[in-house]
Amino acid sequence: MAIAKALITNQSLKVLFLSENNIATEGAMAIAKAVGTNRALRTLSLCGNDIRSEGAGAIAKALKTNRTLQHLDLSYNDIDCEGASAIAKALETNRTLQGLDLDGNNIRSEGAVAIAKVLLEANRTLHTLRLRDNNIGSEGVAALANAFERNQAWRVLDYDI
Repeated sequence: MAIAKALITNQSLKVLFLSENNIATEGAMAIAKAVGTNRALRTLSLCGNDIRSEGAGAIAKALKTNRTLQHLDLSYNDIDCEGASAIAKALETNRTLQGLDLDGNNIRSEGAVAIAKVLLEANRTLHTLRLRDNNIGSEGVAALANAFERNQAWRVLDYDI
């Protein structure tokens, strides 16, 4: 909570790694609120903090207003397909995020399809997407392949079926 409070006023911090700190959903929601107004942060890593879909939803809401964050790591947070779909929805309007790591979140094919759809139809700024260990299946792979084929902005797509 203290870090989230500081992010609201701090306009010089560019990179924040808070991986594996047991932040959980409540902490993610506080950090998301700060990220929504912060105009300096470029990289945020919340890897392995058990933020779940509700925390991912709060971060997605922040992505709709944040205009500086370029790299976001939400890997290994059990955000599932609901959280992935919220992130996908935010990518419809976010034009600054360039790298997104969702490894190990069990987003399944539903989450992969939601992300692929927005990258196919609306977002051309995201160029690095990591989706390892998500059980995305053949439907998710097909959707991502279709988006990858048509969206020339992508440079890196990293996933396991």
